Amino acid sequence: MIQSIAKGVGASLSFAQVTWHDQLLKMQNGQQDVALGVTKTKDREAYAHFSKPYRYEQVSLFVHALGENSPEPFHDITQCLKFLKTSSFRLGVIQGMDYGSAALTEFLKDPKNKDRVFWAHSDQEHMENLLAKKIDGVLTDRLSASMVLWKMGQGRFVEEISAGIKIPIYLMLSKKNITPKQVKAINKAIDLLQAHGLRERITQNHLFVTPLQESLHRPWFLALELLGVVAFALSGALIALRYKQSFLPMLCVMGLPSLGAFSDGWDNPLAPCKLI
Repeated sequence: MIQSIAKGVGASLSFAQVTWHDQLLKMQNGQQDVALGVTKTKDREAYAHFSKPYRYEQVSLFVHALGENSPEPFHDITQCLKFLKTSSFRLGVIQGMDYGSAALTEFLKDPKNKDRVFWAHSDQEHMENLLAKKIDGVLTDRLSASMVLWKMGQGRFVEEISAGIKIPIYLMLSKKNITPKQVKAINKAIDLLQAHGLRERITQNHLFVTPLQESLHRPWFLALELLGVVAFALSGALIALRYKQSFLPMLCVMGLPSLGAFSDGWDNPLAPCKLI
């Protein structure tokens, strides 16, 4: 989506993987022009312009799949906050991330909760903490977290629970490098994407591809794959019986199609996507 917006304003982009905390510092001193996937706050408006929302972020609670005290999905932020206040849940949150709720922000920053709220600079850091059972859950963007888990190959050990939080996401543009005129051009490009339905299509592609990538590591997907192997082997056996083959040729006829079915899972059919 960001590439499409950049193309609309005739700009070229270069990407660098930087922690969220460092991104904010770079935006303030002009070392970085644009930050992606940002929520708008008054503090950030002091040193950065904000585009129109280019997508909406769904925040989820990620917990250990084998956890015994995992909560039910939340309908809204009020339910989520009530659970956090009335339990001993150890929550991981991302440093510098705004969750779109003043009440939740107040809870996270309350000194009384310092032993239950754990801060980190990235989703990967917190997913490692979750898998090591240093925390009980991570509250973060579902798409970025799902992508991190897919790259780590640990998706089967983590369960996603809806937190009932949906917030608008903006491009944050450094005031030291980007002019108001350029911001207007970027907003116009976002409007064009929306007018042609491209924004929704790109968003839906990410919403579809990321869970599909995660499914490749789930036990039920492995069961389906093994079922396919058995089905192909049986088809080979039936062919061998039809032509009255001996035991050794039957094994060959059974093995070749079943290996073909199993080899389909060796290579991931979905190339890694960089979420931007």
